[in-house]
Order: sequence, then C-alpha cells, then structure tokens
Amino acid sequence: MFALLGVAFVSGAFGAEGRAKVSLLLESSTYKPGASIRAAIRMKYDDGWHGYWVNPGEGGMRTEAVWKLPAGWQAGDLEFPAPRRFESGLLVSFGYEDEVVLPVTIRPPSGADGTAELAVKVTWLACNANSCETGTAELSANLRPGPADAGPDAVAVAKAHESLPSIDLGLKLDVAESTDAIRLLLSGATAASLSGAEILPITEQVLDTAKRIELRGDGSTARAIAARSPYASGPVRDLKILIFGGKLRKPVIAVWTASK
Repeated sequence: MFALLGVAFVSGAFGAEGRAKVSLLLESSTYKPGASIRAAIRMKYDDGWHGYWVNPGEGGMRTEAVWKLPAGWQAGDLEFPAPRRFESGLLVSFGYEDEVVLPVTIRPPSGADGTAELAVKVTWLACNANSCETGTAELSANLRPGPADAGPDAVAVAKAHESLPSIDLGLKLDVAESTDAIRLLLSGATAASLSGAEILPITEQVLDTAKRIELRGDGSTARAIAARSPYASGPVRDLKILIFGGKLRKPVIAVWTASK
C-alpha cells in the first residue's frame, strides 16, 4: 500500500497482525543534508488491547524499531511518552491503549544526496485481559533532498516530539537503600510541584511497582519510599525515573548515578 506524502512515498503494514495497525510518520517530505528529520511510529491498537512502554513492567515487551538506512544515515532510539498503568491479577505493566505516537529522530550525513530510502522493522507485543500476540511491520519511505516541506503528518509528529518528558536539570534526585526499601529524595526548583505526583521507574528491575509510588512534599523537597524490585541484583548503581501528575504541567525525568 502506498500513500503520496508530498514527494515522499511511504509504504506500511496496516493489517491486523499483532492487534495493531502501524504507520511511519514524517514531519517533512524532503531532507536537508546534515539536518535532523523528526519522524515517528504510530501504533493503533485494536479495542481492548494495549502495547508497552520503554519499561514494560511484568509480562510485557517494549516496542522496538530496527532501521535500514543509506550509508552514513543514523536513527535514534524510539522515544516513549508517559504511559498508563495496567493491572492483571498480581502483574503490573505500563503502556498504551487506543493510539500512541513514538517519536524518533533521523539524521542524514552532511554529504547525503539523491533519493534516500528509510526502512524500519517494528516489533511489538499487544495484550488484553486474556492473551497476548506479537506483531511485526515493515515500513519504508523515500525522501529526496530539498527545502523543508511539511507533509500531512507534520503536526502529529511535532506534537509527539514536543510532548515527550524531558530531563529536569534543576531537579536533584538522591537515592538511599536499605535491605528491603529504596528512599527517593527530590530537591530543586521543581520540587514544590511534586507533592502528589507519581513515579514510574524507567530503569528496570530496581523499584517494585506492585504498589503505586507517590511523592510527598514539604515545599522544598519531595520524598517517596519504594520496595526493592524482587528482580533486583546487588546495590542500586543508577536510576532514571519518570515523574507525572501533581502540579506538574508535563511529565519530567530525574536521573541518579551512584558515586564511584
């Protein structure tokens, strides 16, 4: 199936395999050598089915993209917006239902010329309350060099990139652990907005997510206590968390690394 997107031809898999329809979105229908191209993978899940976040939780699998690009071209990792929580019995997972747009940035080399084919193989897992199915889609787009020319998906791609959570450089995360618990302390200008916000671990197998991890603030700091993940091995060396809710206008990311 081919759809005309400015001067870019995009082919995609739109079948029911894996309980999702998948498409490749491009902000521009052309490229400029050496300049980044904002793109995205759109996942539309069947009713009652959901896919997974970068940390899928228990029983899930994150959506992956493997690119085949012209020599010198590079694609970043898929990026993930804030997910929702799914509970099935004792299993807790994180992901998306209905539709999610996963941003990715592609960069041509400074010497790129001629028509370029961007090809990607997307793999995912979709689940409902009773079962799970894997899916695979192979997508491609042909771009030619030229001045920026917004395609029909430009607004959707821009919105997806701009709504991503970002690392808050003014927010300091400290971590202290005991035998069965991990204490999180957040301080900085944003801390006053964190009381009542929720934490999801981006780093896997560190925090136990069976119970929600909620922050309590006193104005200048915010704190939370989480159980250690049953899959944790050894002391915590690094931790990246997503923080959302509370008085935050958009989700933020905080990062901690143990002192050497």
